[in-house]
Amino acid sequence: MEIVGLIGMLVICSVEDVRRKEMHLLILLGFGVLGIGLHMAFRSMSIYEILGGMLIGVILLLLSILSDGKIGKGDGVLMVVTGTYLGFWNNLLLLWSATCLTGVFGLIVYFRRRQTDVELPFAPFVLAACMVGCVFQLMRG
Repeated sequence: MEIVGLIGMLVICSVEDVRRKEMHLLILLGFGVLGIGLHMAFRSMSIYEILGGMLIGVILLLLSILSDGKIGKGDGVLMVVTGTYLGFWNNLLLLWSATCLTGVFGLIVYFRRRQTDVELPFAPFVLAACMVGCVFQLMRG
């Protein structure tokens, strides 16, 4: 059930991020509350796992502030919310996977256009990384 909410949120955020280069905070907060509510109902993770997952997004938010906006604040909030669904290790893996996908795509854009200042939306790469993770989970059993 949690994965349906997570993927639904990532689809909505990806569309917003591509179209408007921003994400609605209320949508993210709503899905964050939903994620916490699902965990309270189904007890799939401890509060420490949830808080650990959220910590990854908080660190990304701090990096956004320190980098003077090179990393979007919405991306940090997005990772805070994914942390409520995934916990620490799975959220860290999601962040790493999405960052690798973004890097590969960035290299392709660079070699095609020879531009170094292109802004890439991050949410679609988080969605892609999440979908790949789901496929691997299904294959594992």
